Amino acid sequence: MPGGYPTNPKTVGEHLKRRRMDLGIRQKDLACELGVSPWTLRLWEAGGTSPEIRLWPGIIRFLGYDPNPEPSSVSEKLKAIRRGLGWSQRKLAGVLGVDPTTVGRWEQGKGWPEKQLGRQLEGLPDLISVDG
Repeated sequence: MPGGYPTNPKTVGEHLKRRRMDLGIRQKDLACELGVSPWTLRLWEAGGTSPEIRLWPGIIRFLGYDPNPEPSSVSEKLKAIRRGLGWSQRKLAGVLGVDPTTVGRWEQGKGWPEKQLGRQLEGLPDLISVDG
């Protein structure tokens, strides 16, 4: 394998680098596909920064999986769903008709919505609008 090949990737950047190298794609080409600068991709691959939430759907699409650990709680699952959609807490709050700080509390495991809202959250992927 080429030098610097991440055999056991731990960061999203290492996952991207391994997949990119497996496919023989240049950094600048993947950066263009993901809608970021080559410098940004280099920073991710070096572990210097992490992607913005809005970029996660493209990253997951490119990798074919979410490189983050499997959610082990309801709050982690909510964060994972939101990340997969590329939505900020504000966007999710708007869709659900709640305050963004409420979404933040849910993601911290502090409280949970009433039954009606809980049912909406269970169907969250169905709430995706055409404009995302």
